[in-house]
Amino acid sequence: MRLGFFTDLVSVVRQHEENLELFMVLAWYIWCRRNKCHFNEQSLPPEKLLDVVESTLKEFQDKLVNRLEKVKPQPQHWSPPEPGIYKVNYDDAYFAEEEEAGMAL
Repeated sequence: MRLGFFTDLVSVVRQHEENLELFMVLAWYIWCRRNKCHFNEQSLPPEKLLDVVESTLKEFQDKLVNRLEKVKPQPQHWSPPEPGIYKVNYDDAYFAEEEEAGMAL
């Protein structure tokens, strides 16, 4: 299989679910390292990358387990709004450097 795009690579990795989280953390670190190198900033040496990725992933997973143990799910009940009243979900973002904003409903 020829991998031409990152999405193609993700599709292949997703076939092996046990490696997906590790792959995603590794991809993030590679992206960060690339940016630091591009801007001539100090970055993690490649030979230390996998150890840091595994450590980061383990720390995240441990905290996630601890958090899930502490959180007790609350029963939720949705009820529609009264007639003539509308509920709207939205999300927005502002990018100061680009002086751009976006919103979705």
